[in-house]
Amino acid sequence: MSDLTGEIVGDLRRRCKPLAWTAVLYKILAFAVLSPVISLLFRLLLATSFDTALTDQDILFYFLGPAGWLCLVVFGALSVALAAFELAALMAVLGAPTGADVGPLAALHFALANARPIILVAARLVAWTLLVVAPFLAVAAVVYFALLTEYDINFYLKEKPPAFLAAIGIGGVLAVACGGVLLRLATNWFFALPL
Repeated sequence: MSDLTGEIVGDLRRRCKPLAWTAVLYKILAFAVLSPVISLLFRLLLATSFDTALTDQDILFYFLGPAGWLCLVVFGALSVALAAFELAALMAVLGAPTGADVGPLAALHFALANARPIILVAARLVAWTLLVVAPFLAVAAVVYFALLTEYDINFYLKEKPPAFLAAIGIGGVLAVACGGVLLRLATNWFFALPL
């Protein structure tokens, strides 16, 4: 057993540096890809609002509309796809045969060579997540419109009427239930990318 442990530790030591460099490379690439996307989303938000300054409520209503949903879906899908590419590259480093050194560029090549299945898995993950979250968001919207539209949010925060407390309680139950369902979904998808 100690021979196996020593072999594993030695293998991890050899692969530690390529893993770190691959992770750093992908963080830089993710930043380079996601930063322009975020900038584009906010430029789109400003362009559709016709205002030079937006309130928090304006931003919220934008993201609740069709254009906002599209922006969130595109950003979420891109984020998941980049994370999946990074994971694939790290798996290339870890899965290399003993004695074979796989550096960051070779790992990038491996991830790009397997782009189609990686993108398909990422797209399915995003689609299933949206399908799972949609009913919880629908119930939250019904609760909001039924209990919290009579007054301004500042009134609810200051006075804490029973309707506000009921909405907070229902929201908490919804958040825990949605979190549990998402956790189950995540555990079901855990081995999808390696497979």
